[in-house]
Amino acid sequence: MAASAAERANQPRWIVYLGVLLLIASCIFALWAWSQRSTALAQAERERLKTKRLVDLRNQLEVESSKLASRATIPDPRTGQHIEQLASTAGISTPPTVTDQLLGGASVGGMVQRKYTARLNSEDPLNVLNWLASTQTSPLTPGLEITRLVLRPGTPIPTRPVVPNPGTPGVANTINVPGSGVGTVVGGGAGGGGGGGVSGGWYTEVEFTRWEKTK
Repeated sequence: MAASAAERANQPRWIVYLGVLLLIASCIFALWAWSQRSTALAQAERERLKTKRLVDLRNQLEVESSKLASRATIPDPRTGQHIEQLASTAGISTPPTVTDQLLGGASVGGMVQRKYTARLNSEDPLNVLNWLASTQTSPLTPGLEITRLVLRPGTPIPTRPVVPNPGTPGVANTINVPGSGVGTVVGGGAGGGGGGGVSGGWYTEVEFTRWEKTK
């Protein structure tokens, strides 16, 4: 019994138990630290992606701003007169009176948007389309864009004689106005009344816009 007591005194078990407890505590702490590290890494990745999206958005805005800035032109107070002049050149019998205004909500650093409005009554749609095409290509109206177009039949007007296509007697020739869904009769074929008929003169309302520099 004395020998057993001496052996137990020389080999205390509480040290073993303490070591096991310390090992368990170390494992728990390691797991907690790993969990915290994973959470921190996930949060850092989310922030990195968010920052990347913000940088990409800023770059996209800069590109769009550059594109918009390239469209800006020097203000020209005679733009309305140029639009009227192009209408006369295109064969419009009564050139429109063009009004303009600044669009208050359309202002970007160093640029403003100006709107021009023109109205026509009883005009040949072919002349109208030629006039609109000339506003997009003429050096007198750089940067001018058509943003709204209304075409609807109005008061009848005289039409020009049209030579019918061979082999299609009695068939009228028509002009289809894009986007209107309506054809305008511009002349009769042989046996169909000849070229002295009338066609619907069209009411036209056009809005143009243009970006102009302010400095």
